[in-house]
Amino acid sequence: MDLPQLPGPRGARAAPPARFFAQPDIPERVISADPDSWYHGDPQSMGQENYEEWRTATRNPHVVRSLADLFAGRPADN
Repeated sequence: MDLPQLPGPRGARAAPPARFFAQPDIPERVISADPDSWYHGDPQSMGQENYEEWRTATRNPHVVRSLADLFAGRPADN
């Protein structure tokens, strides 16, 4: 699965700061409440099969936690 695109220079102002992701459990609850709004997947650009796989992954609590850790700058679990 491809990671979501990080915001470009203009979108960076709209992205939450790393300290948001560093809070325990809050990012997971916020992201999991509406993952489609959070990650902005697009079936036309991704292809339908990839889009469905992406939607499944972004609803997996372990994936959401790993992405929050990544954006917070924490090392990934091995």
